[in-house]
Amino acid sequence: MKILLVKIFSDDDGVPYDKDEQFWHLVTRYGDADRTFCSGEVFGEGEGKATFQTKTVERGITCPKCREYIKFIKSVKL
Repeated sequence: MKILLVKIFSDDDGVPYDKDEQFWHLVTRYGDADRTFCSGEVFGEGEGKATFQTKTVERGITCPKCREYIKFIKSVKL
């Protein structure tokens, strides 16, 4: 299964993130906008001034928070 990932280079106010804070985040859609899975940070056309890059891949999430949340969700027994 292919997933959409995003790397955000600067926030909505145009403030750049340090290189060591630039991770590949899982993208999810909440409400009417694409957001990072871990923090819900909004990005995209018409969503603000954030600069970003997206890619569609089978794996490659490097964000520690996204990975932690995914592991937690996978651990839940239904």
